[in-house]
Amino acid sequence: MNGGGITVSGGEALLQMDFMIELFELAHKHGIHCTLDTAGNPFTYEEPFFSKFERLMKVTDLVLFDLKEIDDKVHRYLTGVSNENIFGMCEVSFRSSYSNVDSTCFSSWNYCK
Repeated sequence: MNGGGITVSGGEALLQMDFMIELFELAHKHGIHCTLDTAGNPFTYEEPFFSKFERLMKVTDLVLFDLKEIDDKVHRYLTGVSNENIFGMCEVSFRSSYSNVDSTCFSSWNYCK
């Protein structure tokens, strides 16, 4: 890599999977570091999403996970959806088959109890 890079974030970048694959493949050909910033909510093991996701991970250098809340019940309360598929994406992204990918989970949700 040459020290330059791009980060694609939301809305939700995974909703534009075909564009993301094309962009990151082209960027990698030119030595550009590619970062995906995602909440991970669109993730599924279903096809065609999963095959496209695996293709995207081959040209992704860093995944930033924007996890709203670790507790599923609280996550549902705050966002209206489960975080189960988000953890599925985390698990897949941390697999050794994606040795090129560094992953970081962080929370951006600030709230008062």
